[in-house]
Amino acid sequence: MITPLSNDATALALYKISKGENTSNSVSKAIGSVSGAAGFNIYIEPLNITDQGNFTENVTDGHYYGFYLASISQFMKKISEDQGIKPFETLPAIRFAKISYDDIRAD
Repeated sequence: MITPLSNDATALALYKISKGENTSNSVSKAIGSVSGAAGFNIYIEPLNITDQGNFTENVTDGHYYGFYLASISQFMKKISEDQGIKPFETLPAIRFAKISYDDIRAD
């Protein structure tokens, strides 16, 4: 599944490759770095946190990933509303993801 965090890992891997690092090592390190920053493994399928079939006694990395993805949209909505902008037109979650990708890829 393509997510903002998998895009960030891709950007980081491409940056490392552009600096001469081995492709396989770059990908592994990028996934590890983004997972570490997020606090959960991004190399798994995020769970739909509204699906009762995914309810468990313990919170897994899949749950954390699902919460993260759900929160991006709401965060962008809040920022828009705080700025007096119609939600989801100027700052959609996909734009947030693109900005993050471009920033990581450039550095």
